[in-house]
Amino acid sequence: MKIAVIGGTGRLGKPVANAFKKAGYEVTLVVRDASWALEQVQSDFGFATANVNSVQQLTQALLGMDAVYISLSGFDEAQCQKVIHQGTKNIVAAAKICGVKTLGFLSGSHVNEENSHKHYEVKARYQAELAIKSSGLNYLFFCPSWFMETLPLFVRDGKVCLFAKSRQKTHWLALDDYATMVVKAFGDARLNSSRIILRGPEPLTLEQALKRYMKWFNQDEMLTIMPVYLAWVMISFGGKKTLLHWANMCRYFESVGEEKNDELASKILPVARFNLDAWCQLNVANKYRKGDNLLEIE
Repeated sequence: MKIAVIGGTGRLGKPVANAFKKAGYEVTLVVRDASWALEQVQSDFGFATANVNSVQQLTQALLGMDAVYISLSGFDEAQCQKVIHQGTKNIVAAAKICGVKTLGFLSGSHVNEENSHKHYEVKARYQAELAIKSSGLNYLFFCPSWFMETLPLFVRDGKVCLFAKSRQKTHWLALDDYATMVVKAFGDARLNSSRIILRGPEPLTLEQALKRYMKWFNQDEMLTIMPVYLAWVMISFGGKKTLLHWANMCRYFESVGEEKNDELASKILPVARFNLDAWCQLNVANKYRKGDNLLEIE
């Protein structure tokens, strides 16, 4: 099967592209800059150049594809609308022209109509889901819990920062497990045109997860609760836009929590292999001893 992966050079898309390749799919990465993309991933992928803002470019990129996997992101309201919502609408239009059979879309476990009024990213993903549903194409909406790979985003200058009180528990999911689940879902017709909740094995609050993460660096730092307004101040004095985005996401998640598990998907898809300690052992401890900086992700 020929599959195009849009967003396959990003942190969340790259493991999925690799998993499709390992499973025997003919994978084409749809990228804005092929020369830059070659530096980010293995060279044995196919590449097609297109911007998600251009239906014409996307149509050229998706010619001959059986399926498309979409992993788009944004870090403010305008970007989420432009990239996630409108970008997905453009992909849908191009996919219909090209005769693509299946669209897979990275959504979220709490994306629905009710919550779409509470956060701009949730709104954009919900609108993207509606655009895909109305296309008449087969679809797979992947709705994971929080990824373990996001934990380094909460470490700033060696300090662990929370942006809201941590009470809600989430079943933390490793990206490699997620990628395996995605590939399996594409190959099982029982999941056609469905919204799939994906979870890791262990429920932890963000505070519990961060404390366990930091122990692998032999650091027992006290966690700092950072109000959202302080994130605004840090951005004003040279901080990054992603900081405010994560501050808003933390506060939002604490207000909505995690969706219930998907019984059908849990029976069909592989069980997650990694709890948080196993993931830290593989992705933090070994690499940290080699001198790689995984304490923070810029």
